[in-house]
This record gives sequence, C-alpha cells and structure tokens, in this order.
Amino acid sequence: MQDAWLDLLPGLLLVVGIILLIKGGSGWYLFRRSIYKEIYSNYLEYVMRKKSLSKLSESYFLDSRLGKHRIYYQLAAPKGEKTPQAYVVLILTSGMYLLDIKKQTGDIEASARGDFKYEMVTKQKGEKPKVEIKIMKNPMDEVRYFQKKLFQKLRGEEIPAFPVVVFPNTSTIRWKEAEKEIPVIQRKEVYQTVKGLHDKQEKVLKEEDIDRIYLALAGEVLEAERRVRPGFRKNEV
Repeated sequence: MQDAWLDLLPGLLLVVGIILLIKGGSGWYLFRRSIYKEIYSNYLEYVMRKKSLSKLSESYFLDSRLGKHRIYYQLAAPKGEKTPQAYVVLILTSGMYLLDIKKQTGDIEASARGDFKYEMVTKQKGEKPKVEIKIMKNPMDEVRYFQKKLFQKLRGEEIPAFPVVVFPNTSTIRWKEAEKEIPVIQRKEVYQTVKGLHDKQEKVLKEEDIDRIYLALAGEVLEAERRVRPGFRKNEV
C-alpha cells in the first residue's frame, strides 16, 4: 500500500503544480498589465502583500530606490461623474505623488486645456476593424480635483503635491500643444518620472510624517479591515 502511495505521489504533485501554475499564470497576466508592476519589485512580492492593505502600502523596490514611503490606493469619482477613477498616492520624503491611472489605449491626443481624444478600435464578426475617435474629460483637471479633495481630508495641511497622469503602455501620447503643466506618461515611465521629480525637491517630510499622513488617508479603511480580519495585528500599520 505504501509503495502504491509513493507511485501516486509524483502524479499528485504534478497535478497540484499544474493547478498552481494556471492560477499563478492568470494572476501574473493581470499583474504585468497593471500599475502594480511599476511599484513592487516582482509578482511574488505583490502576492505576499496584497491580502493586507497595510502591507500593500510598502514596497521593497521603492524602499531601495526612494527610501521611506507609503502607498495609498483610492477610488474616487471625478467631479460631476458617477464612475470611480483609480488613483495611487505615493508619499515620499519630498511630498505626495498623485497618480491618475487611466485605462484608455491607442493613440491619445493630449491637450493642456480642453478634452483629450483617443482612438477606440471595435470589430464585429465578419467585418473590418472600425476606428472611432472618442472624447475623454481632461485627466489633468480630474487629478487636480482629486488633489483638492485629498487635501480636504488632510485638513488643509501644506504638503508638496505632484500630480501625474498615467496611461497604459499600449497607448501613444501626442500633445496638441507644447505646454505641459502636468506629466502625462505611460505606465513604464512611472518610476523614472517620480524619481526625477523627487530628486529635485527638498526633503520636507520625516519618516513619522509619512506614516501619519498615510494613516490620516487610510485610517478608516484599515479599521474596517481589522474588523473583517480577526487575526489582523493592531500594530500592523
């Protein structure tokens, strides 16, 4: 009986390995197409952190390159809209970096003032692909509005803030004019853009300031997580 079990064991391990590979593969596919790929050192770190908001607020990659930091994720509806928009706030010693995460792909026509335009390709069975020109509200106005609401939550505390609009890597960004008040970039440019801004700024926030600002923004969500997860350690912030 023991020999039969030993014969079965390699096959069982193979099946388990295939199941884990399939699950991990789908997760990796989503990870590599997301903003998380630009924030965490690799997929394994993201998987280890994603079950806890407090753990997700730190990154080995950012810590090694930019020092003390916190990461705050927020869904917020732009002014006059009902559909929430994804934002990522990186809190560094030089201030807060507000990333407006867009999902539109293709050819993007950016404008310092007025709406953005982008191409949407649709294809029905048996027909040639159809290219439509779509309009989106200026994301620079969106991120400014988000910045205003964020500082209301921080009770007007004076903290340097640097808005950035981020499109997928599959987009091509063309500017209608030369004036660029806010960086509008692809996801793969996030780290270099933030680092470039960070290196030029005075380091005005201490480590305790960064933690305090993060808790002021995420405190309610962290408290809700504690109630849902009985094993959540109270000092895990």
